[in-house]
Amino acid sequence: MPTLEAVGTISQTLAQRMAKGRIPVPEALRYSMLLAEALRKIHESGQAHGAVSPSCIALNRAGLDLLPALGSMGFVTPYTAPEVVQGKPADSRSDIFSFGAILYEMLTGRAPFQADSPAALAAAIDRKSVV
Repeated sequence: MPTLEAVGTISQTLAQRMAKGRIPVPEALRYSMLLAEALRKIHESGQAHGAVSPSCIALNRAGLDLLPALGSMGFVTPYTAPEVVQGKPADSRSDIFSFGAILYEMLTGRAPFQADSPAALAAAIDRKSVV
């Protein structure tokens, strides 16, 4: 993945912002457009992020920075694509799935997949059932 230069001072991650509750539609759409553009640049370079989640999206005055997913690779999150849950490598389609899951949570205030354990979360994602 190409190195992304910090555009501005990080004020919070998207995970921290989402912890405050549902994000108003205009704000969520702005973040989604910025995230889509960041992912487009990565995908056009022939690479994939592989573990897009709110905790690796840094919000700042200039927009957002997509940070590497340090420590989250291999762990199932509500944003993990079904093929990755099944043990297949992440690709651009996996990033798009994660993008959709993040957008869902920004707009509804709840994660698209919920479970009591990592195994149950993986099963919920694998069944592709949104709760």
